[in-house]
Amino acid sequence: MVKRLAKHFIVASLVFLIAGCIDGLVFPTKGHLGTFYASVMGVPQDRLRPFLTDFVSKIHTHITLAGWVSLALMGIVYFLAPQISEREHYKKHLCYAQFWLWVIGLVVMCAGWHIMGAKGLRAGFEHGTPEFTRQVSSVRPLVWSGGILLFISSLLFAYNIVCCLWPSSRAR
Repeated sequence: MVKRLAKHFIVASLVFLIAGCIDGLVFPTKGHLGTFYASVMGVPQDRLRPFLTDFVSKIHTHITLAGWVSLALMGIVYFLAPQISEREHYKKHLCYAQFWLWVIGLVVMCAGWHIMGAKGLRAGFEHGTPEFTRQVSSVRPLVWSGGILLFISSLLFAYNIVCCLWPSSRAR
């Protein structure tokens, strides 16, 4: 079970690595492909720079760190913990729940930021102004929901690793 579980985490991390690299290419190519990016991202051409600075940079950072780096490390830790403790003592259903909560939480949070930026900037408001905040208030729960899913997933991960490294005397 542990090898298959680790593979899920590592393969998903590679998907986020590619997504993060593609997202990162937007910044140096915005001068040449700005019209294309504005149309694909749903923001007016004149609002592309603040959208990239305030929102795409957050998305890029989270996809790369929480998606690629964290998922890969979780896969590695899931693989190594049984070798350290000399027993595989995971709650299998919680491992897979943790995986899906992490992936879905990250996608939901990043989608929320994208929608928030596009909606607020398309309406003509500057990020951080009260008008912008009011305009995007309906989207904020999407970002919070993604963050909450990531938090729950991290708790499940910690619980699973602790269960593997320090199983109770009843489990022995």
